[in-house]
Amino acid sequence: MAELENYEFQLSQVEDALQKDPGNEKLEKLKSELTELIDLYRSIETKKEEPVQKEQQKKIVKKPLKEYEIGETILARYSDSNYYEALIVGVSETHYELIFTGYDTIVEIEKHLVKEGKEGKNPTLLSSKDIVVGDIKEKPNAKIQKVQKKKKKRKDDVEQTEKQEKWKAFLEKQKKRK
Repeated sequence: MAELENYEFQLSQVEDALQKDPGNEKLEKLKSELTELIDLYRSIETKKEEPVQKEQQKKIVKKPLKEYEIGETILARYSDSNYYEALIVGVSETHYELIFTGYDTIVEIEKHLVKEGKEGKNPTLLSSKDIVVGDIKEKPNAKIQKVQKKKKKRKDDVEQTEKQEKWKAFLEKQKKRK
């Protein structure tokens, strides 16, 4: 760029000299050579910029994201930056709600952080009537989680009652022996 500015400055000086001495052939020849040199220099500069612009445009153009459906098993990026198998349980415009295999919690992940996983769908989750495509209003397996919590609580209560009964029986036996 500095060379181009230098040539343009020289051209302006030659043009000033030509205004003072319009018939000077050496100055006219120098002017034409400088003009040609500046044009060549500019064409080289534009050709250098074109490939860079094309490369940048190629980098910007991304392939469209594949849309996955509820019930599909995919690979999703976890906070440790590794991809793990997960099941999609909800879809919004920009995110997927999914459950990583082996875990119960629902995680919301941006769509660009998932990639192709196992083929097929999980039929048990597809039968849920609470699944909402679009804006996610209720977590699709929230009812399932509530039912599971209730079952676990009942089971814990039954176990607690059984333990209490065993202790009572044990204490009564001890009293009878005395």
